[in-house]
Amino acid sequence: ALLLPPPPPPLPPPSAAMAPLPSVEGAVDCGGQEAMEMVWRRSTSLRTFKLPAGEERGPAGDADGGVFVVLHTEWHGSYLQPVVEAIIESLREAGARYEVFSVPGASDLITAARLALRRSPRAVICTALLLPGQSDGYKSMCTTVSQGLMRLNANQDVPVISGVLMCRDEAQALERTHGTENPGSALAKAALYMSKVADCAAALADFGLDKEDCTLAGA
Repeated sequence: ALLLPPPPPPLPPPSAAMAPLPSVEGAVDCGGQEAMEMVWRRSTSLRTFKLPAGEERGPAGDADGGVFVVLHTEWHGSYLQPVVEAIIESLREAGARYEVFSVPGASDLITAARLALRRSPRAVICTALLLPGQSDGYKSMCTTVSQGLMRLNANQDVPVISGVLMCRDEAQALERTHGTENPGSALAKAALYMSKVADCAAALADFGLDKEDCTLAGA
């Protein structure tokens, strides 16, 4: 049987020197014992990790047709939940059809995105959160996931939006997902915009349209 390590000891009372400070004005104040304990509970470990539950489907359709695929990881899922919720809210406001799928970890985003591209979606939005651990794999994982998603963009025409958050510690992870730095809405808007860019590029290539015949709202 797999023997799991005992739970960590209680966190010591924070001192002024160790209390993390917000990096931007208006961000979440992550200092204090209570906040640090909340950060600890949000972190994923092998003892708390659970496999994805499945998928969620959005409205029946949108004016432009096609579907937006949202991929997110279960690893550090408690951090990512507000980000995914913000993505979905913005897609709903735009009247876009969407499907949400969860994958185990960040490296699985690349495979899931590649499989999603077979369905010719309007765009694929990928989000994950990476934190350094006790091993040396953090930097290589950040590079691998970023380059993998970049290659998917370079090798085909459907936009793949990267929302991989690389955080230095749990306090910054909380700030970037639960505070004013939540990127969910921006990721959805980027996907909506880039889907129109892809449509224009296809029209210019397939039908020989002039640049003036293809306009982007807000461009």
